[in-house]
Amino acid sequence: MRTTFGMGIVGAGRIFEQHARAYAALGARARLLAIADVDQAQLQKVTARYFIPYAYQDHRALLERDDVDVVTVCTPPVLHERVVVDALEAGKFVLCEKPLAHTLEAADRILAVARRWPGKLSTVYQFRYLPEVQRTLWLRDQGRLGRLMFGRFSRCARFETPAKAGKPGKVRTDWWGRWGTAGGGAVMTQLIHEIDLMCHLFGRAIEVTAAMDTLKAPIESEDTCAATVRFESGALVCCYATMTAHRSSSAFDVVGELGSVHSPWALECMDSKWREQSLRAVLAVHPLSAERSSVPAGLAVPKDGGCRSGRRRRAPRWRSARPFTPRR
Repeated sequence: MRTTFGMGIVGAGRIFEQHARAYAALGARARLLAIADVDQAQLQKVTARYFIPYAYQDHRALLERDDVDVVTVCTPPVLHERVVVDALEAGKFVLCEKPLAHTLEAADRILAVARRWPGKLSTVYQFRYLPEVQRTLWLRDQGRLGRLMFGRFSRCARFETPAKAGKPGKVRTDWWGRWGTAGGGAVMTQLIHEIDLMCHLFGRAIEVTAAMDTLKAPIESEDTCAATVRFESGALVCCYATMTAHRSSSAFDVVGELGSVHSPWALECMDSKWREQSLRAVLAVHPLSAERSSVPAGLAVPKDGGCRSGRRRRAPRWRSARPFTPRR
């Protein structure tokens, strides 16, 4: 059985480093062998920093390597279809950054190819694996929340970097926020994670009422969106996002007949005994730990994991589990 998998990345832009660090953290289970990007200068920069043996300006050359088992697609969304389809046709496992495509038509074409290669394609929706989300899913599946009736999902972020030393912040002016390259703004780059969680938790959506606008950010697509979604089960969910905030944050609430979950992490029930039993049960499976979650630095979280109200402590600031050391 293979114990080390060869990894290749297409796209050496901003998100590349997150994937390179993740592969390095896998130790002997993965080795980053190749990178592809049309920018020669960027290729030289990342190969030197991460000691990547092979670099290509054409992703098809990377796909020809027999020692590359998994391909991660980190290009702008408009290029996802071409790279994902080529990688699937080459027999590779493919991990594609969100969104899968910049248009519905492109996504449908990708899925048509993926159906011929079952189990080969996955998209990056890392929020599914946050501890508070895993606990919520467990509580739902165990019937501890009862029938889900209502939800709220939000994301506040910004296109602009903070001002420093009296100098104004910078605004991203490359492919972000353009219909033709990104497929949209706040929805496709930010709220897409919350939309994924909504469907993951509530099922199939059947009706959407929404409004969006460009209120501040100098982009051609929307920087703010608000929507109400009705699901097949009858549940109603509100979701909204903006890229005009001065601080980044995300939150969700899931309300069921028997209990409700609120981020960063709290379980509430009208029946206190049911709450105590449910909380002990879920923490036995998904215990509180020092791992990262979506809780922003400095927010107060329940000292006892949501079992008692009124007793709170400060959440620790995010820290990497261990420093990154490139492998030669």
